[in-house]
Amino acid sequence: MRTALISPFFWGWVLSKLLLLKSASSLSDIASLLGFSPSGLSFVLYKQDALAKYQKFEIPKKSGGTREICAPIGAMKAIQRELATVLNACRAEILEATVLNFSLLHRCTSSFN
Repeated sequence: MRTALISPFFWGWVLSKLLLLKSASSLSDIASLLGFSPSGLSFVLYKQDALAKYQKFEIPKKSGGTREICAPIGAMKAIQRELATVLNACRAEILEATVLNFSLLHRCTSSFN
């Protein structure tokens, strides 16, 4: 049985990206979080040929030789960009909570000295 993703708007509150990501349990939930259709995300990830997802090219290295780069293109680039946005929002939430907890802990312990 599939668990439905909690709506981003829950009784007028905007839920955190971290909470939405933690509650995601299916491809459909992840697609919704990233703003893509489940069928579109599934197609790009599992069906589309790698040549259609990435562009290969070489760049010269300072020390000589070349380095091969595989850069995402099209839909894969959009998916990776949105995933990076979500993960950065989650990281910011974690850092904010950590700083807040440390600040509160410091206040509590300093008042006992």
